[in-house]
Amino acid sequence: MKHYPKAMTLIEMIFLVAISAIALILMMPLVLNSREKSRSASCQLNLQQIASAANQYEVATGYFPASFFWSVIPGQNASEASLASGHGPLVAILPFLEKSFLYHSINFDHNIHSVVNTSVCSFQVNQFYCPSDSQIRTYSQLTDTTLVGPHPKSGKHLMAKSSYAAVAGPWVVNTWKISEMGQGERSNYQEIIRNQLGMFNISSFIKLEQVTDGTSSTLMFGEHSLEFIPFEKHNDIFWWVSGNHGDTLLSTMFPINSWKHDLLPEIIALSASSSHAISANFAFADGSVRPIRETIGTMNFKPNPKKLFDPGPAHAQLWAVPSVDPYVVGPDPFWDTIFKLRPGERFGLYQALSTRAGGEWIGSY
Repeated sequence: MKHYPKAMTLIEMIFLVAISAIALILMMPLVLNSREKSRSASCQLNLQQIASAANQYEVATGYFPASFFWSVIPGQNASEASLASGHGPLVAILPFLEKSFLYHSINFDHNIHSVVNTSVCSFQVNQFYCPSDSQIRTYSQLTDTTLVGPHPKSGKHLMAKSSYAAVAGPWVVNTWKISEMGQGERSNYQEIIRNQLGMFNISSFIKLEQVTDGTSSTLMFGEHSLEFIPFEKHNDIFWWVSGNHGDTLLSTMFPINSWKHDLLPEIIALSASSSHAISANFAFADGSVRPIRETIGTMNFKPNPKKLFDPGPAHAQLWAVPSVDPYVVGPDPFWDTIFKLRPGERFGLYQALSTRAGGEWIGSY
């Protein structure tokens, strides 16, 4: 007589399915953690390449690229209303990222935000994207009226973004020096320049020899994530060709992942953040890349946005934490604000790492 294998009973099948489901549940965190480690490693590699390119730029030119320079828009009168911000540091280092073809396609006779450069603005550079940020590859869709100089009366153009930004240090300052305008520079230009404490800033010419705190203890580039900023604000931030605060320039005035403190989107945009849970990746001036936890020591900070503002115009320069005294040294807070610590206050470790010549000795942190 032929014998057939005994079929599984319903109870046995249910038991087998339950065991498989439990095994899958137990394995999922390991799989997700492995994927995130891989994405974080890719993010760190991107930052390493960007830092290496910035250092090569310094060797080739004698200084690190500025965040940007202000310039007069051609065809308009020489007044402050005719100023336009130029290209950011990520544009400057393109040749050292093996992107010479893209760099040489830019018409530098025109502002980076002019109509002749819109194709460059929409180009997505893989090294500028953190794979953990699910939103960063989306475009800003801008009306052509945002372009400087002659432009079509209607239409739209696309702006690609960047997960990475140069570190300006703890302060958010602004100034210009343009030979075609008045005396050639803001009346408080030199005072503003002295208040620039980080590696990159507006109109800056920082040399490696000026990093006296030690290159392994000085932040150069960090990451910021689009995921934690309200969607309606996405159009105006993280533009890869722009060196403005909130685009490819960030400040350490506010904590890493400041979105967890329920702060305004404008503050989150100009601060470091990441999609890597509780840390963000940073490149240091020596080219090394290390994650920094959001719990790193910081200067006195109160997570109440209403207490972050001093009376006056709503410029980013006045969005200061309680440790900081914003001091307006001229007629316009947008251009003429400097910062200092209030009496009895001091930088936290995070801010100290972002200064290039603060005199701090920072060992293992």
